[in-house]
Amino acid sequence: MLMATLIATVTFAAAFTIPGGFKAEDIKAWWSTTSSMMAAVVLLIMPFRANKEIRESSLGVSVFLLWLAPVTMGIAFVTGLYALFSELLPLAIVVCCIGSIF
Repeated sequence: MLMATLIATVTFAAAFTIPGGFKAEDIKAWWSTTSSMMAAVVLLIMPFRANKEIRESSLGVSVFLLWLAPVTMGIAFVTGLYALFSELLPLAIVVCCIGSIF
C-alpha cells in the first residue's frame, strides 16, 4: 500500500511538471497515477471482505496494478524526455531507446 501511495504521489506531481506544461491529451502519467491509486484502494478495502476467494482475487488485481504503475511511469518519463530533447532529434531517439531498455 505504501508503494502504491508513493507512486501515485510522484506521478501526480510529475503530470503537472512535464516539459511544456500540462496537456489534457497526454495521459501517460495519468495511467500510472490511476493504476497506483486503484491498487491502494483495493488494498485498503481488501481486509473487509468476508469471502477468502474475493480477498485473494483482490490481492491479484492489486499486484497487477502495482506492476502496471511503474511500467507506465517509465513510459511517461521517457516520453517527457523525448519532448524535452525534441529539438535534437538524434539525442531524443537515443534517450528513448536507452529508456525503453530499462
